[in-house]
Amino acid sequence: MMNAKGLVQKATKWKGVPSKMTCNSGRIQVNKCCTRNVNSTYFVDDCPIQHLEHVQIYVSCEAYWREHTEIHIVSPQGTDTRILRQRKQDYATGRFSWTFMSVHTWGENPKGDWTVRLEDFLNCDNEMTLYSWELILHGTVTDPADGTPKDGILGGHCDKNIQCGDGTNCLLSYNICVNCTLAEHRVINNMCVKDGYGYCNTDIPCQVENAWCNADNTCETCSDGYHAIDGFCKQDGLLGAYCDGLTVCVDPGAWCEPDTDRCLLCPSGYRILEGVCEKDGAVYGYCDTHIPCDTTKTPYLACDPVTSMCINCRQTRQHRIINGFCIKDGAIGGFCSQEISCTKSGSSCDAEFNTCISCTMAGYRSVNGYCLQGIV
Repeated sequence: MMNAKGLVQKATKWKGVPSKMTCNSGRIQVNKCCTRNVNSTYFVDDCPIQHLEHVQIYVSCEAYWREHTEIHIVSPQGTDTRILRQRKQDYATGRFSWTFMSVHTWGENPKGDWTVRLEDFLNCDNEMTLYSWELILHGTVTDPADGTPKDGILGGHCDKNIQCGDGTNCLLSYNICVNCTLAEHRVINNMCVKDGYGYCNTDIPCQVENAWCNADNTCETCSDGYHAIDGFCKQDGLLGAYCDGLTVCVDPGAWCEPDTDRCLLCPSGYRILEGVCEKDGAVYGYCDTHIPCDTTKTPYLACDPVTSMCINCRQTRQHRIINGFCIKDGAIGGFCSQEISCTKSGSSCDAEFNTCISCTMAGYRSVNGYCLQGIV
């Protein structure tokens, strides 16, 4: 039986706990092999957590005798935690990638060296390989036993309306007041901001989307209609600036390169056709009487006189290749015969070459759809 009244009375005086924070090392590549033990160390100096709750450790490794293999994690305070013990009937030899969790380091400060270690339980010549690992820390800025900190003090909530006091600053990514002594962090406008999100220079580029590094070495977001390109805000559509399906390039001879979404000039020997930079004479490239289509790889490539574009004439119905051009039957310059008449007004079929011509030359007359010479 439970005392419901007592539980309710206790609840009114129950202490809350501080907001939990998480720090992640990212994937640490090792690729190291040894016979009796192999280890890797990672130094934590950019994590605001001062009181650990639990840790997660991702490990990707391989061992010839997996049944003999143990995995340990050692904290900066020297706490050695065995996260995988020997497995007597585990005879697998392939690579495995598992995530472990431990509360063995509860309450510790995580700053310092963390070491993951593979070792052979029997101290035999067991060939072991540590490929990679990852450390994820969970905890708080202040001691959970002290309850939830008030807004504006160490470990308490902060935002643009709640300023931090007592020499602390608002950590931008968590909105929690901290001592801004973290590695690669600086105080900017009373906020504790990671470099690349606040401070920037030629060696520290801005990591914020569509931001550039201004004269004050601070990341600044570009205005609407501008995008950050090569460290500067450039107006969309200009040469070298951003472009897409809705934002077109305005400079003559510039086109929107789809892999980079930037306005670029077509190089020599290329032209813009239907918004794409195409090589002259190539498929869909420019062509005319002086620039023929290259038929080396595409035998039926010919110049479309309407668009000045090289096309596969074999795939175009009622068209034929005549003198390098893909011309529609019955059009001026196109094929004609007794079955295929010339369609343009004033044109007739040249009986000698079976080609539609404009029959307005001196000494020629149109007779029964043919342009014949010497007819009176």
